[in-house]
Amino acid sequence: MRTILGAALALAISSPQLPAGEEILRATHAKYGGKWFQTLTFVQKTTFGDGRVETWYESLQLPGRLRIDYAPASGGRAILFRNDSIYAYAAGTLQAPRPRVHPLLVMLYDLHTQAPEITIAKVKGLGFDLTRAHRTSWRGDSVVVVGALEGDTTSRQFWLDARRMVTVRLIDPTPQGRQDIHIGGYAAVGSWWHERDVKVYVNGTLALHEEYTDVRIDAPLEPSVFDPASKHTAPRWVGEGAPRW
Repeated sequence: MRTILGAALALAISSPQLPAGEEILRATHAKYGGKWFQTLTFVQKTTFGDGRVETWYESLQLPGRLRIDYAPASGGRAILFRNDSIYAYAAGTLQAPRPRVHPLLVMLYDLHTQAPEITIAKVKGLGFDLTRAHRTSWRGDSVVVVGALEGDTTSRQFWLDARRMVTVRLIDPTPQGRQDIHIGGYAAVGSWWHERDVKVYVNGTLALHEEYTDVRIDAPLEPSVFDPASKHTAPRWVGEGAPRW
């Protein structure tokens, strides 16, 4: 069935009439459904626009869970995304949670692993217009753009590589400015793809550069890693969580 749906998607993308965003999301899930990794860990070199560099230790359990421990781990600073909320630890103390759907968590990971109807509802809730879609090329590759019509680069939209059906660009107008997020460096890992480089531009200026190293797919993670009720303790794989850069 996944093969049939994947072939149908390829035909739809090449046809004169591109399917609506909802169908594109369903077909994207079908392409990798049941074959995407479930957990992921990596170490991130985070460079800010002012030149500051930090080390972030990131753990994911899909769908919907992301934890970031900031080096040094002994500082007790971390954030956790789950249940469409964000939980933050400051000096080891859990702060009051706030509602938050992380757009990149949805667009890079969850769309491949959770039921398409859940993804569709979240994407609509984030403000993407799924009735608008078009084809274009970017960096020499064919892409499918959902959320905007041709020529519109200001509306909220995400760009999918037409062959691999992974997100390569996200444009998000926010109160702080127009975010233009470039996702690249995709490397094949078994049947999957994983990005290694993310650049975030705000109003045309590079504000954040993320570089991923020590990537581990389906790494074992203890349940407490994603439990906001737990006392802050860095995941075992983080070790001392020392700064690397």
